Amino acid sequence: MDANNSQWKDFRSRLVFNLVFIISLVFIKACVVDQTQIAKDLELTGYALLQRQLSSDRVPIYIVDISDLEVASFNIDGQTGKATPREPLRKIIEAVAAWKPRAIGVDIDFSPDQNGYITPRDPEFFQSILDLRRKQNMPIFLGIKRSEALRPAVWLGSEDYKALAASITIPKQDPRKMPRWIPLSEHSECEPPMSTIRADEHSKCGRTMSAGLADTFREDHCKFAKWMLQGPWIKFIEHISERKLPGVEVPEFLVDYSPLDSLMGKQRLQTIKPVVIQDQGRQLRSKVVLIGDGTLGKASDTFVIPGRPQPVPGIYLHASAAYTLAMAPLYELTLLGRIVVDFLLLMSILLAITSIHLYKNMPGEDKTHWWEDLLTLLVMIVVIVGGMLFIRSTCLIWSDFIVALGGLLLHPRLEKFFWSLLNKIPKILHAIVSRPDQ
Repeated sequence: MDANNSQWKDFRSRLVFNLVFIISLVFIKACVVDQTQIAKDLELTGYALLQRQLSSDRVPIYIVDISDLEVASFNIDGQTGKATPREPLRKIIEAVAAWKPRAIGVDIDFSPDQNGYITPRDPEFFQSILDLRRKQNMPIFLGIKRSEALRPAVWLGSEDYKALAASITIPKQDPRKMPRWIPLSEHSECEPPMSTIRADEHSKCGRTMSAGLADTFREDHCKFAKWMLQGPWIKFIEHISERKLPGVEVPEFLVDYSPLDSLMGKQRLQTIKPVVIQDQGRQLRSKVVLIGDGTLGKASDTFVIPGRPQPVPGIYLHASAAYTLAMAPLYELTLLGRIVVDFLLLMSILLAITSIHLYKNMPGEDKTHWWEDLLTLLVMIVVIVGGMLFIRSTCLIWSDFIVALGGLLLHPRLEKFFWSLLNKIPKILHAIVSRPDQ
């Protein structure tokens, strides 16, 4: 009877130790391990692996690649400089608009610099595009970058052209995420997502190119995760996250890059000749069309995408971001969500081991750990296979699952080491106390 009581007492001590150990391990991972560069690199790898599971069978976006339209020198009214020639570009836009696409975005920075408009004829060019927009009743957006710190209403130099302006900023340090809006201050209140087509001169937040284009063809296919955001689960998942910059919080969203192969292949028309667009542009009808540099080696802005061997021109990032917002928004776990998932994974192993120990009455420390290793392996397989299938149906990205798998793998070893160390402490203290004075 005393032996049974001693065994039960040891079992309870071991169970309490494991609970404390698991809680400590989860918070160490969240507060320390996840902040290391190794964990961040593994998270990029996990993001790239999960991206491959996403499907993009229907991509209603088309690229008109005008990489051959080179920057040219100009001398207008005594002002000299270099810029993308406006007149050929205007004819290209008109040729695209003739096919009645849903919207057009031009991935070129048209914003003025400290000296004013890039070319003296820019106001005329903007007005012609504005007239075309009104005539065709079609959203057309011109990119800006230099004037981003100004009020969105004057991004193109005048409030007359505020309906055309859209930011084409792309974060260099982490292109997994793109800005949803461009806030001007930390406490800016942005327009609702569905109103980004309309420009408000008093708005404290400016539209991005991807948001403006996405609002023209919203067909959200991820109903499950969207439903979760409306319930108590909102604490565990998020669609828009906040990235803190000096004096401002930028709302960002994860981008689905699965359409890249289609956008860089069959969904691309490379030409600078309006007549070619007129003859071959029937595929542009009812599509969202992005015009800009889409050829690697000619595009001035390229970005490294996780899982891609070569850099990608920025126009494809804008297209992928618009596709994500409109058709397949991605969701990610919040910090609390990650902590809960990590805790549940480790607890599943502990509960399984506890059940085996109680109902099978397994003798021997070594045999218990053998079962623990087996169950850990099974949980890891479930996480990998289930995670791959889960993302397809929920659009929920758990990008740090590789780090979590590492924690599962190390858990039995660490638990055994610290349990052994804990058992040795009383003996060490007893030896110190009972040691005779020298």
